[in-house]
Amino acid sequence: MELGLPASGVIRPGDVAVLPGRVRVNALKAALGADATTPILSVTDTAKVVTVQVRGGEADTVGSAGKVSVLLPDGSSTPGRVIDVARRATAGDDTSNSSGQTDQVTFSAAVAVTDPKKVRDWESAPVRVEFAAQTRKGVLAVPVGALLATREGGYALESEAGQLIPVTVGLVARGMVEISGSGVAEGTPVVTAS
Repeated sequence: MELGLPASGVIRPGDVAVLPGRVRVNALKAALGADATTPILSVTDTAKVVTVQVRGGEADTVGSAGKVSVLLPDGSSTPGRVIDVARRATAGDDTSNSSGQTDQVTFSAAVAVTDPKKVRDWESAPVRVEFAAQTRKGVLAVPVGALLATREGGYALESEAGQLIPVTVGLVARGMVEISGSGVAEGTPVVTAS
């Protein structure tokens, strides 16, 4: 960086600061005439990180999620990964649920964006982070509204002909539920609530 100093070949104490790697100047702390013990500036890492608040009961799930999807303000998304979940909880309101536990306890989770080019134009921005605690591939899924509770305590689907088809349910996500059973196959038409 050009400082406008004469090229004397001499560096005196106080001329430069040596840091262990690349950093970004976050804020200037000292002012002209300030005490010599005052910090001069604060720095942060150059990598952009998304910080998200996680409810207390979800902290373990988020920590084990690993890969996430970061939804950006322009409508696009980019992959990311959980790099840290704070070990210190923050309490919000004193609102308690039926078991007497505070619902407002949160943890701070840090997410690194896998493709830094996708966020290079933003200094800061509101984003949404989607965590996938569990995933299933190659399963049959129906809208949750297609499930019927049976008298025996299980679930069933109603065929177009009005017959009940017993099913076992699995993972539920985004209004869809994983199902399995001997009477269902890919493409089977079922009745669902509108």
